[in-house]
Amino acid sequence: MNTTINDVLYPIDAALAAVAMMFTLIGLRKNRDAASVTLCISFGLLAVIYTLSTPTVWAAFDHALGVPNLAALVTQSVVIVNSACLQALMLFWLYPRTDAWRKIRFRSALLTGVLLVMITLFFMTPAPTEHSRDFVATHAHIPTYSVYLLVYLATYTITRIDILRMSWRYAPVAGAPWLRRGLRIFGIGAICGLIYAAARITDVIAGVVGWDPTRWENVARLGVGIGVIFTMTGLTIPGWGPYLSRVAEWFGRQRAYRQLYPLWSALHRAVPGIALDPPPRFEWLYRYAVRDVKFKLTRRAVEIRDGRLALRDHFDAQVERAARQAATERNLDDSQLSTVVEAAVLAGAIRAMQRDELPMEPALLDVDRDGDRTDMATEVKWLVEVSLAFDRSPVVAALAADAPQSAPQAA
Repeated sequence: MNTTINDVLYPIDAALAAVAMMFTLIGLRKNRDAASVTLCISFGLLAVIYTLSTPTVWAAFDHALGVPNLAALVTQSVVIVNSACLQALMLFWLYPRTDAWRKIRFRSALLTGVLLVMITLFFMTPAPTEHSRDFVATHAHIPTYSVYLLVYLATYTITRIDILRMSWRYAPVAGAPWLRRGLRIFGIGAICGLIYAAARITDVIAGVVGWDPTRWENVARLGVGIGVIFTMTGLTIPGWGPYLSRVAEWFGRQRAYRQLYPLWSALHRAVPGIALDPPPRFEWLYRYAVRDVKFKLTRRAVEIRDGRLALRDHFDAQVERAARQAATERNLDDSQLSTVVEAAVLAGAIRAMQRDELPMEPALLDVDRDGDRTDMATEVKWLVEVSLAFDRSPVVAALAADAPQSAPQAA
């Protein structure tokens, strides 16, 4: 028997669902509210669905019980139960407990009726041959099974539309950012489920008009197989997503710390006293931070500000005008012009301090002239832009090349 997508994707889905269930079980020790318990049950049902849908497990299950394709009835019945759990989960999130339970009881009664109809139709169907990989596509032409399948798919489609409606309705008003993202990803999983349902409904139509339903079998397999990955991701990401944010923040701070180095290094050479700690044995270690990155980044920004204060008597209005004119000629926007002028004035002030010269016309650049930089994150962003301009701007480089050169300084 040739290997299909089911042989590869479904075991992965089953394993992911089992892992998600285990982590949810661990979380139940701290929080046993109805939503958390429902979520845990849902992951367990998904693990059952995709384990039993794996062709080798399907065949072994049917062989053990002696009923061909009984795994189809069991898995599709569990899909309906899981759909009820997912609806219940959304209702617990959306409504007060009393209203949620009332809506859950109504939906549960309807789905129980659907399950009874499915079981009756399945056993009314003539005993089909064993098809663990393409059961639906090869048996959709059987009248009683076609009705069974339409009942199942209609219910599945309605529940997925209900889940999609609730998830996208709740997402914009969800408080936590990762909860909003999770609900939208959960909604994408419901959309994938609708693609699966559309492919299966086409199987029934194909059985009537004489088409070959196996031609789009992979669409159904991918729809349900990938859809469950989106579903599990959406349901779990509110728990582990914040850790991604922390990792991203660490990398962002580390990057900013490294980008501030050119400006900080030049200021430190001109004003060594700005450094809180003595220099390490190898100066390149100042470029990177692994531990206490937030503190070190804040300290570097403060030291740059201290260095700027120490140089303010050397700010040259002539350098400022030349930098502003050169930046304007390059059609830089206001933000870029501001950072380039700042970087050029600082570079000129460092050169002037090295020559022990004071400008004939001091520049009136106020250290605190940008009142909108009221928090450290905004301040660091500004200083990073200045440091990049200091290190890379052709305007700053051109002004440095035109300036008188100072004598070499001792290291």
